Amino acid sequence: MKIVSIVPSTTFASGIAVADFATYLKQTYADDTTNIDLCFQAAVQYVEGILGMILTTKSVKLIGSVWNDGEYDLPIYGSLSAITVNYYDTTNTNQTLTLATSERWFERTDKLTGTLVLDPATFPDLYDRADAVRITLTLASDDTFTSLYNMIVFQLGAYFYDCRTNDKEPQMTVVDKLMMAIREKTF
Repeated sequence: MKIVSIVPSTTFASGIAVADFATYLKQTYADDTTNIDLCFQAAVQYVEGILGMILTTKSVKLIGSVWNDGEYDLPIYGSLSAITVNYYDTTNTNQTLTLATSERWFERTDKLTGTLVLDPATFPDLYDRADAVRITLTLASDDTFTSLYNMIVFQLGAYFYDCRTNDKEPQMTVVDKLMMAIREKTF
């Protein structure tokens, strides 16, 4: 099963939004939407990778031709808050697989990853096509956030924004120093 996309929301689980990041930059969000969004998301993803937790709600889309025995490994972990499973039946008609809460769950496989498990009584037969199964799920953070995480993202995002708008190449030594400070405060 192939992951089509993992789309982060523009709001932290703690309620800090990209508009707050724009205010931190002393910019008007509407004036530079593209750069602000890119720098905010880059900072969030970088910090999530270091901390091993998600800071924003993620919409994940999977697509495949088989059921995979109902197990799908994902490179992120969070609390499963919504799931939709669509498939094409043997007549090539789009259908929705209805799952009880007890027939679906997301379990942590290590600090950073998880496995989505679908366990219906039976899996319907599929039409032979590359996108026979389409799963959309929402993962929310299951960690408690502090204002420190928000400030880390804002500082790193501001550095990325400065480099982007002033046509400079980000120096990873600066980023690494900031991330070392994060590790010392959070671990």
